[in-house]
Amino acid sequence: EAIDNVEVANLLITTAKKALKDQGLSSIQGPMNPGTNYECGLLVDRFDDAPQIMMTYNPPYYVNQLEHLGFSKAMDLLAYNVDAHFTMPKIIMDIAARTEKKSKITFRTLNLKKWNEELDIMFDIYNSAWEANWGFVPMTKDEFYHTAKDLKSIVDPELVHFALVDGVVAGFILTLPDLNQVFKQIPSGNLSPMALFKILTAKKRINRVRVITMGIKKEFRKIGLETLLYKHNHIAIKKNPLIKNIEMSWILENNLEMNKPLIRMGGEAYKRYRLYEMDL
Repeated sequence: EAIDNVEVANLLITTAKKALKDQGLSSIQGPMNPGTNYECGLLVDRFDDAPQIMMTYNPPYYVNQLEHLGFSKAMDLLAYNVDAHFTMPKIIMDIAARTEKKSKITFRTLNLKKWNEELDIMFDIYNSAWEANWGFVPMTKDEFYHTAKDLKSIVDPELVHFALVDGVVAGFILTLPDLNQVFKQIPSGNLSPMALFKILTAKKRINRVRVITMGIKKEFRKIGLETLLYKHNHIAIKKNPLIKNIEMSWILENNLEMNKPLIRMGGEAYKRYRLYEMDL
């Protein structure tokens, strides 16, 4: 982190570059906290909008600082905004209908009483689904469990859907309520009874959600499962009349298979998070 002063930013980056060179490394890339499985990317537009849960935020001048110091774009990550009450396009409904006819597909929601078993399933799918993505580093089981530990208290089981093909879990989609809308109302470090009361009451006023991840096992791709997961997820979201917006984030800008259906659903790539790189 740096104040709006190029000399300060230069000192920080120069120190980081030297540390990396001393370790024999040849390039620097980021920001990542600490990798693409976590919060990452520098916000480069829409600074007027608060970040959704588990997404980053930074002042606009960070962009100028990094580019002035010689960083260039490595990859952009897109966040899509979709009206929660959109009408699912006919082409997606047709694909979903054909998929359901071809295979014996069933769906279920998250079972919090079997949290560890559900995590095992999601872990298996997660690494399989993302292995070919740019910048992906597989998570260990311990790492995945540690990351998911805090989700149990905030997840809405009705917004987590598993797709099963012939009884085998083939994919899942995970949506979280945007609790940032709650947290931003609480003064930093204040856990007084009044603050906790505000948290409880504010949760009832959350009006947007974030689709944080969707994954399908390699052997079940290309059969249209993603369209069915979108469909079931959308039906569940619409049951809550308070929800006005859905953010789907983040998606690699070059991942056409993910970007195309979101655009078809009326999604707007309304935020862009950039990963920068520099040769050492």
